Amino acid sequence: TGKLNAFCYGICTTAEINQNSAFWHSIRLFNFTDFIPCTYYCSKWFIYSTVISVTAIRCYIKDKLFFFFLKVERTDYSWYSGDKDIPSTVSDGKKTFTVKKIAKWAFISAANVHKVTLPSTIVEIEEEAFRYCGGINIINLDHNLKKIGNLAFHYCTNLNEVKLPDSVTEIGTSAFSNCLSMTKAVIGAGISYMDKVFSSCRNLKDITCRAIIPPVITEETFSDENYQNGVLNVPHNSLQNYKTAPYWNKFRNIRALPYDFDIDNIYYIIKDKNTVGVVASDNKYGGSGSIPSTVTLVYRGFKDGKLIEYTDTYKVTTIEDMAFNDCPDLTEVVLGDNITNIGYKAFANCPNLTSV
Repeated sequence: TGKLNAFCYGICTTAEINQNSAFWHSIRLFNFTDFIPCTYYCSKWFIYSTVISVTAIRCYIKDKLFFFFLKVERTDYSWYSGDKDIPSTVSDGKKTFTVKKIAKWAFISAANVHKVTLPSTIVEIEEEAFRYCGGINIINLDHNLKKIGNLAFHYCTNLNEVKLPDSVTEIGTSAFSNCLSMTKAVIGAGISYMDKVFSSCRNLKDITCRAIIPPVITEETFSDENYQNGVLNVPHNSLQNYKTAPYWNKFRNIRALPYDFDIDNIYYIIKDKNTVGVVASDNKYGGSGSIPSTVTLVYRGFKDGKLIEYTDTYKVTTIEDMAFNDCPDLTEVVLGDNITNIGYKAFANCPNLTSV
């Protein structure tokens, strides 16, 4: 091809490396049109392998973890294929490091990747990390993830569902735009602003937003097909707020969920400003567990143009009708001190329940 073929992936653990120092060394890679000095000098290298055409470089230093790799032509991404479980730690044989971020362009155009599972250590997916990954149909996001960058999953055309955990508080512009196969999206309770996040996801019809206060969104956050044909599910007591909130009110079909929020996999409905009741779970309750006396709900929303964090504490006073109905794996429930009422068939059809 007339190009020098190479691939390098390095981890440097030495503390003496300064991000502002001159790292360029004498080794250079180039092709006929571009001259690219691209090898950093550092005291330790761990080189891994594949052979691809070099066109540019990227490097990152995060928490004394130095990742060096070459940005390559979109002609051979075979080293990223199939199902990928990102490890929570990596080791150089002497020291172990925590994997905290998926870097910009880390998987860009890796068309042969089908499923990606992120560990609980990941707190950020940087911009364009999975852009143009047309083969991805499943992405498992952990509950410690906090930020998703611009265009992070843009044009993942086979991705059919996404569930943003409540821990995500920042999602970039067009993060899931043009995901043409997406039919279902769950937006976590931590989101307060979105811009073009699901634009051109024309087949997205099942949308749940768990935020108590409707996030501020731009009109292009969803497509016209979503507004016309989609179903928007929102917290039970927030229904009217969504029906009047700018651009959320464009949805023709907005429905109230049977709950307002969940904490530790127990679902609650707000009864009044001081009390909540336990309601049925999205999934059946199982095993043994305790109903707390009180719960504290932390949520965010814009007021007068400022993002404000709210904290409300409620007494748990009621087990609502059919809350634990038909839970065959439920064995024991310990009720909190503030429970004053147990509703109709609250524990019906629980054959293995031995103690309340």
